[in-house]
Amino acid sequence: MLHCFIRKLAQLSSASTVLMMEKQSQMSRVAFSRQPARILLVDFSLPFSAEMCYDLHQALEHTLAVACNMTGPARIPFFGLFALGVHSENLFPLQHVRGNFSRLQNALHELKTFAISQHTNLPQALQDAVLQFKRQSQTLRQTTSFSCQLEVIIITCKQGGMVSRQLDQMLSQMDLESIRKILVVSLASVCDSPVSSNTSSSENLTGILDVTTIEPGELSFQSFFTGWFHDCGTDREQLHLLFPNGVMSSDKLVLKCDLQERFIDPSLLPFNTQFQMTCGIPNKPASSNQSAVSQQQATPVIKLRVMQMVKLQGICDSLMFGQPMVVRPTACWKLDWEELDSNQQNFHALCHHLHHREMCLVTRLEPSESTVYPSTSAVPKPRGHFIILPSPSMSLLIKPIAVNELMLPGDYQIPAEKPISDSLQLVAQYLDQLEVLDAYNPLINHCNLTSSLVGLMNKTSTRQPRKTKQQATVPVQPAFGGRGRGRRRGSTRPHQFQPASQLLNQPLQKKFCGLPMETDNCDFDL
Repeated sequence: MLHCFIRKLAQLSSASTVLMMEKQSQMSRVAFSRQPARILLVDFSLPFSAEMCYDLHQALEHTLAVACNMTGPARIPFFGLFALGVHSENLFPLQHVRGNFSRLQNALHELKTFAISQHTNLPQALQDAVLQFKRQSQTLRQTTSFSCQLEVIIITCKQGGMVSRQLDQMLSQMDLESIRKILVVSLASVCDSPVSSNTSSSENLTGILDVTTIEPGELSFQSFFTGWFHDCGTDREQLHLLFPNGVMSSDKLVLKCDLQERFIDPSLLPFNTQFQMTCGIPNKPASSNQSAVSQQQATPVIKLRVMQMVKLQGICDSLMFGQPMVVRPTACWKLDWEELDSNQQNFHALCHHLHHREMCLVTRLEPSESTVYPSTSAVPKPRGHFIILPSPSMSLLIKPIAVNELMLPGDYQIPAEKPISDSLQLVAQYLDQLEVLDAYNPLINHCNLTSSLVGLMNKTSTRQPRKTKQQATVPVQPAFGGRGRGRRRGSTRPHQFQPASQLLNQPLQKKFCGLPMETDNCDFDL
């Protein structure tokens, strides 16, 4: 009887565990798990030109270099490259992007020197690309959990509609189970009647063939290719926006949203410290077992070159990132009094002009003195850009700002139609219940940081192994190694030794203990 009860109890616990795991899986998602394998077909038939090929090469090199160096899940897991001329040539067989940048560079060099021809056999090249994907996927499934679908991108100077009609007949006879999409990218300036962007062929019978149009040029190609870094997964929503309950306690408004990156996070790339503004060494968290002296490191003086002046209204908040820092005139005691006073007055004048003109300064990080004359084997470091924002006080605000190489494409068009009246009325009811503040005060909002840190330290302290009796009875060694200084004669309590740094600094502390400490005035009152 007891065995049956234990068995039923185990079954109930296992069933509850399964239900809990299913609930957690329903409320979670795996980022970048639906990224497709991409094969690029470049049509070299006229009027494709050498200038277009050069711009295409530059944009591809940038995109693939970033993909090879980004940490985290692979944004472009597999890539293949075909050049279509009189004879189609597979410059880069479909394979992993990471770890193959030298092969990718060789393939891009061959792409730049590929000959332009009169005619190409586009349907045959598409069929070869699909067959290569099927062979490669069968091999990868034997060794890895390969589950990618194929996306074929065709870059051509021909009209998108003509290419679509050319491929439709062949696609109707192909096995399209593993193909996610076939995208025909038509270069707009050489098309007689270009189609609008992100449009599909009206005669497409398979539903996977799309046609889009872009302007030829390095920036257009780069904007198109860097779109591959976006998360393609749509299995689950990424954000729930919870509003307070309505008039009736059962009424709830939850908006389910997706997230999209505005630009590439520099922390995912090498040289990420070039895009940060910190007071000390970035990305060096202090550990509890290190002394304060060992954590002190010399940091070079940051030098920013003022490049441009931009109107305050012309700075988009989505382009700024990272931790903001307050800039004030220096109080370095090593400078002469005259230089300190002159520097403070000039800084005050800068704050005055920027505030009254409503302007910002765009600055660029200058290389440190150690890298002004680098060796031939040294890798050049990127130079991050920072925006300096004005204020009415004797201080400025500085934040990192995005640049060309970090930007990602996005659709931010204003919708032509207004929301329906029912949705407008519903959302307005929930918004009217919220408290309205004239200004945001950070002192009235708490994030429970202290309790989390205390709980974390208490949890780690309980995991530390307890001392054995032999370790506990080891006598305490004197700080200066003198005989008989460890404890007084006849005393049972060990002497409390002070570190040498405290003993040496005692006269200085007593000398300056009466000086008041400088504190910053907070603009917010509790």
